[in-house]
Amino acid sequence: MKIKACIFDMDGTLVNSIMDIAFSMNSALSNLGYSKIELSKFNALVGRGFNKFVIDTLKLLSLEHNNPNLQEKLYKEFVKEYNKNLSFQTKPYENIKPLLETMNKLNIPIGILSNKNHEELINLVKNIFGNILFFEIRGYSKNFPPKPDPENALDMILELNVQKEEIAYIGDSDVDMLTALNAGFMPIGVSWGFRSVQELKESGAKHIIHNPLELLDLIK
Repeated sequence: MKIKACIFDMDGTLVNSIMDIAFSMNSALSNLGYSKIELSKFNALVGRGFNKFVIDTLKLLSLEHNNPNLQEKLYKEFVKEYNKNLSFQTKPYENIKPLLETMNKLNIPIGILSNKNHEELINLVKNIFGNILFFEIRGYSKNFPPKPDPENALDMILELNVQKEEIAYIGDSDVDMLTALNAGFMPIGVSWGFRSVQELKESGAKHIIHNPLELLDLIK
């Protein structure tokens, strides 16, 4: 079936944000008197929302990850630091902007659905993709459960005049592929993100693309 609309994950799919996320978390940890984490560890920690990111960080450092007070303290410190460094080193991947601009010209509806907190997501999209038209931009909020629950994805397409099967969800992780499958969308994995191609395939990716412009071949 022809793809008539596309929804993208943000981090690891449209932008490489790992440096800013890692720097912000390590700053938060240092501010609270804890050890920093090696950069190479962060790819496996991100993608499931800030709450899970905080819990998994505490777990990795063998701290009290089930302690709600410690969770809240690190969460607040991380968000404070991340808002200072939201787009300091974060950049779109090569050919992402040309892809999105082309899709706008072709009048193909494009949206963003991320587990990043909604406020931070909106600010980041504004900073990096201010000239791109998105039909909807959704980050995590208390209104909907995080991905891979499909509720937010299904709500954001209510006003699109397309069938679920005609929508592709594009992402770089198992969470993204499961989100697509749970929502009834076509799962498309990207090889340039934070997780491996093997993980994407095992999680149900129907296609793997290695360059953003390859997506155009799937929607023509």
